[in-house]
Amino acid sequence: MALSDRQNWILSGLVGVLLVANGLARLPGSSGTIGLVLAGALVVGGLLAAGNAVSAVRNPAAVEDVEWTRGKTLLNAGAVVLLALALVAVLYPLFA
Repeated sequence: MALSDRQNWILSGLVGVLLVANGLARLPGSSGTIGLVLAGALVVGGLLAAGNAVSAVRNPAAVEDVEWTRGKTLLNAGAVVLLALALVAVLYPLFA
């Protein structure tokens, strides 16, 4: 899986967006402090990841020292799949 640096950053941004979506999807069903903290952590982490990816795509010179390896790309791709499945699992009861 040979992706360009830009494609890798876009994939990383997708991970961030899915983290935010998972955090927001968990808010209505969260009961107690632990659930709210978990949802908040997902949202904040996702916003940071997505923001980092957006700035890297807009200004590639700022992140020249980041080396995208095959392992990092596979980790991001795996995270996209797992986070998408987690989002479906959280949202399924709302639409079933």
